[in-house]
Amino acid sequence: MKPRELVLKVAGFAGGVITVALMTWAAGWTGAQVLATTIFLGFILGTLLFWQFRLGFAMVGVLALLATGVLDVPHLIEFASLDVILFLIGMMIVIAFLEKRRFFEVMVERILRRVDRRAWHLLTAFMVMGAVSAALVDEVTSILFMTAVDCSSPGGSSSIRCRSSSCWSSPRTSVPAPRWWETPSAS
Repeated sequence: MKPRELVLKVAGFAGGVITVALMTWAAGWTGAQVLATTIFLGFILGTLLFWQFRLGFAMVGVLALLATGVLDVPHLIEFASLDVILFLIGMMIVIAFLEKRRFFEVMVERILRRVDRRAWHLLTAFMVMGAVSAALVDEVTSILFMTAVDCSSPGGSSSIRCRSSSCWSSPRTSVPAPRWWETPSAS
């Protein structure tokens, strides 16, 4: 990240947080409401502007809510849905394990052997796979699985143009679509 870009992001983050704090205070909100809204917006803006540090922003936000007394531990435990969070963490571990074993690449290769490589047929196959996985587990886990399948497919997740038209739909194409990590950057 360039220094100018970093300065703009930090200034945007600080400006957004300060603006919301002043606006909520001017609107007559209580101190706890102003604090909770400001911390929440700080977490959201931090996540949007500094994606690689999103977990840090979340942890700092929760710790700030706990430290200021806006949130107490019993309410955190009651409303955080820890069972759902632990389930999602478990599913992410399973998906990482399957990715390392090339499960999704093998699955996509088998689908491509059975399905005509026209965009419409591939879209239908992926939709059916998504519906079946959503029925078997849940929609969030299905999204995780289908993202892993999509990123394992020829063309990767960043070459929608190539996937939807020429590379997959043309029977004359003998060169596979570029992988997402091989796509040249626009810098």
